[in-house]
Amino acid sequence: MPSYVNRVHDLVAAAFVRWTTATVDSGGASYPGPDAFGSTQDYCLETIIPTGSGAAGLPTEVLETAQLTNDSGVTVFQGHAIKIKGDFTFDLADEEGAIAFVNQASILNGASGDVATQGVITIPSARQEAVWTPGDKIYLSKTSSGDLTNILPSVDGDFESSVGVCINLPAGGDAVMIIRLDRTLELIPTEFV
Repeated sequence: MPSYVNRVHDLVAAAFVRWTTATVDSGGASYPGPDAFGSTQDYCLETIIPTGSGAAGLPTEVLETAQLTNDSGVTVFQGHAIKIKGDFTFDLADEEGAIAFVNQASILNGASGDVATQGVITIPSARQEAVWTPGDKIYLSKTSSGDLTNILPSVDGDFESSVGVCINLPAGGDAVMIIRLDRTLELIPTEFV
């Protein structure tokens, strides 16, 4: 059984359960209270330590996740890169930077869902620009908000926003990526360097 962080013990169920709100579980969960985590309310980080491995020995459950609300105006899908928009809300990331990736099939506009902030995540082929190969450094797309590319930006004024490394690309086309959010750099003309 995996080990979890930010789980509470439910006395009625006699088991550890994941908490996602500041409300104490009606079953008697031992919740530390909202003040224990600053001003957070519908937000939690969860670390899942792997118990096994998937295809090619890849970990199947190594993620840090957060619960945030989609305020992008559209439905977002697995692998979309996101940025913080407001209090516990997000929008699709543009080339200037990302904070996490959608980590479930979809999140409707106005709904809350899981986003991955660190670890290993599947990026569906629909989120990939160009053809990826294992070892490619992955960047935010400059043409499609929330999508990703392995093509290094090279035009003056573009932003180089590296978000991870492709570690596997099975036959189906969905890539496995290690999330590695680097600082965003703006490309400037060489005559100014």
